[in-house]
Amino acid sequence: MAKNVRRPPTRKELGLEERFTDKIFRPYALAIGQAALAWNALHEQLGSLFWTVSGGGGVDRRLRKWRSLRNDRVKRDELLALAKAKLNLLSDRDKTTFEEIKWILDSIKWIKLATGRNRTIHAPLASTPRTLDVFADTLFGNPFADELEKVDVLAEYRRVRDRATLLRDYTGQLAEAVSRDRPVWPDRPKLP
Repeated sequence: MAKNVRRPPTRKELGLEERFTDKIFRPYALAIGQAALAWNALHEQLGSLFWTVSGGGGVDRRLRKWRSLRNDRVKRDELLALAKAKLNLLSDRDKTTFEEIKWILDSIKWIKLATGRNRTIHAPLASTPRTLDVFADTLFGNPFADELEKVDVLAEYRRVRDRATLLRDYTGQLAEAVSRDRPVWPDRPKLP
C-alpha cells in the first residue's frame, strides 16, 4: 500500500447512526416495507392476470413459466407477449382486455413505479445525532440515494406504495372481469 493514502472515513467517524432499529428510522422502515409489500402484491395480481389470459385452469401448469421468472420486468414483458399471442384483437372483448393490460404495464413505466420501487428498496439511509433526521446517504455515490437527495424520502416511499396499491387493485378487478363470460369492465383509476 502506498504511503499517505487515506482511507475513507468510517460511519462512526462521520457521526452516522449505525442502528436501523432506532426510533428515528421506524417510519422509514414501515414505509419501505409497505412499498415493498404493495409492489409484490401488484406482481401477484399481474400473475393472476397472466393465468387468466393464458386460459385459466390448472394453476401449477399455467403459472409455471411466470413463477420461474425472477425479474419483475421480464414478468411484465411476458404478460404483454402472452396477451399479444393469445388475444384476438378483432374481438371487442379481447381488444379491451389487451388495451387494459397494456395500460397497466405502461402505467408502471409512465409513473416510473419500477424506478421508485428500486429507489425505495436500494437507497441507503442515514441519520446523525445532531440532525435527528433521516436522509438518503449519498456519501459514496449510490445512484438511488442520489436520486432521493432533494426529495421528501418518506413521501416518495408512500407514493410508491399508493401507486402500486392502486394498480394492484385495478389489475385484480381486470383479472376478475376477464374471467367472466359477460364482463363488467372496471373503471380505470386516475393515477396520482
